[in-house]
Amino acid sequence: MVMNANPFTLGHRFLVEQSSELVERLYVVVVREDCSMFSYNERKAMVSQGVRDIGNVVVVDGSDYAVSAATFPTYFLKQLSDATDTQIILDLDLYRRRIAPALGATIRFFGSEPTDPLTRRYNELMHQQLGEEHVHEIQRKQQEGSAISASRVRKAMMEGCIWDAIQLVPPTTIPYIIGHLASMALQAELDTTPKPGLVDRNDNGAHRDMDHALMQRSIQALHPYFVRLAQLGFTGKQPCHDEIVNIGIEAEREMFKATGGVNTHKGALFSIGLAAVALAGESFCRITQAEGCGTMAYNDVNSKQIQSLSNSIASLARLFPDTNGTHGSKAKANNILKGALDNAREGYTQLFKAWLPFYIDRIAEGDNYALHKTLLRIMCDLDDTNIVYRTSMETMQEVKTEARQMLDTSRNIVNFEAALQAMNTDYIHRNISPGGSADMLSLVVFLSCIVRKQ
Repeated sequence: MVMNANPFTLGHRFLVEQSSELVERLYVVVVREDCSMFSYNERKAMVSQGVRDIGNVVVVDGSDYAVSAATFPTYFLKQLSDATDTQIILDLDLYRRRIAPALGATIRFFGSEPTDPLTRRYNELMHQQLGEEHVHEIQRKQQEGSAISASRVRKAMMEGCIWDAIQLVPPTTIPYIIGHLASMALQAELDTTPKPGLVDRNDNGAHRDMDHALMQRSIQALHPYFVRLAQLGFTGKQPCHDEIVNIGIEAEREMFKATGGVNTHKGALFSIGLAAVALAGESFCRITQAEGCGTMAYNDVNSKQIQSLSNSIASLARLFPDTNGTHGSKAKANNILKGALDNAREGYTQLFKAWLPFYIDRIAEGDNYALHKTLLRIMCDLDDTNIVYRTSMETMQEVKTEARQMLDTSRNIVNFEAALQAMNTDYIHRNISPGGSADMLSLVVFLSCIVRKQ
């Protein structure tokens, strides 16, 4: 069986289960190309972890000759062309003459394809080229009348609906989904343009040591560690504090390696990392409860469940000692301010009560500036120690007032984007960078996945 598993779903698991019952040994080959949402290493790990309990299944490396861009490029474009049949036949010929004999494989298993014309054509040619005695097509597993597919999972993730996504995948895949949602949230913040004093697609804001490309490398370096933190939380019990810290230290080391020593996301690593652990724990509990009730209905998110997530974050944060040497701790030294750790210890109360509902309302309204306005909303309230560190307490209070004025008059501003750019120009001149607010915007986007519904 050859699968892309982008990501590994309950549908893939069903195909493996059904196939493994019909043979002495089942080889699962994972497509090696790295042009999917999930990397090859992630996809292979998901498959391996997802079938570990099936004793006669062997997960093997993909290659340049098993559904690859070298022999079958139109597969990755997901469109039929005049070259498609030729490429499919070449791919199947390589399998028949080289791969199958090397593995001692006599049957090619695959799932039926109800939606994708290219995969359906591949299935048709497998029947023709390999012969009916050497193929076995299995009807895809369905949920609520539709075939379970990786594309459905990806769609739910892009729409920010974690509960829609995780009911389509085995438990071993869930931490990978959480890790990707964390990275996608950081990317959403970075790409929001223009932003006052912050790095975006247009400029570097008030920063001389970082730009969009550097921030992008930082996100890529941190991504595997968000997955690991989610895996740590997905156990049904609160993870050991030292385990969280050790992963965080490794992540920070990789971030600095990727950025040449520039602190791009240290604050976001802390806040989103804690939230990833807590969200994974919440997901584990919800799955357990759903299985106990004989249902997989995840979508009824209520205030009690949101409070549970907030409490989990607070519980994890209280294990951390007060910080020394950070920008936040230096800014707090002579001022009465709440820093990143203080807000986490409170379970991000303000985020759940004010900023997250504000963002969800803007999304529901179809506001093209939902992210920009949510950033301004956060700037109205947050004691942004990054601003204090770079400027002064008085400047931070001015930023709060300016953000409130901009937000209150946003509906009457003819060119809102131009107004934001003017604020950005002013903040660059004044060396103002609301970095703490940017971290909280990322966290709002990340945690919005628990309440957004389509």
